[in-house]
Amino acid sequence: MKCPVTNCQAWTFVKETRARPKDNFTYRRYECANEHRFTTTELVTKVTENPKKRKEKEKPNE
Repeated sequence: MKCPVTNCQAWTFVKETRARPKDNFTYRRYECANEHRFTTTELVTKVTENPKKRKEKEKPNE
């Protein structure tokens, strides 16, 4: 991730991560090479997949 500060564009690293399972949020604190700090919030959602059945290839009668 790159720093969002205008004209900085330095790479960042995660300083701190806090998970809040009650609210399904994850907070991450970042710092870039120029010592700019910023926070992101991630909302974790449950994804359910509905797999589609594949049509089986018809086998010729033997």
